[in-house]
Amino acid sequence: MNINPIIESALSGLLHNGKAVNIAPLVLDSTKKGDCYCTYYTYLDQDEAFADDEPQDSVTYGTVDLFCKGNHKTTLREIKTRLRAAGLILGEVGPELYEDDTKYTHVPINFYIEDTEE
Repeated sequence: MNINPIIESALSGLLHNGKAVNIAPLVLDSTKKGDCYCTYYTYLDQDEAFADDEPQDSVTYGTVDLFCKGNHKTTLREIKTRLRAAGLILGEVGPELYEDDTKYTHVPINFYIEDTEE
């Protein structure tokens, strides 16, 4: 299941301290990072719940990575709210890691979504 459009739509218009948060799959061009940005990716897409050797649904797992300079708590809360509203089920959030070389706090937000076959 291609969940990129779901993520892009959910995070569209996200703001951090009144400024737009840029979002990109995997890597964001360094000129677009600013004080806060997000990247995302899918790491597993698999069939589950079999009946008569046929998959009844599939599950897609992914991560949104938040990178912020300064206080990121409000932005993190907003991302989690938006992902839930888009139908994604949150898994682990964190750990929150400060990156000395970039001066960003990095927070991974893991999620999954079920796609029931009909």
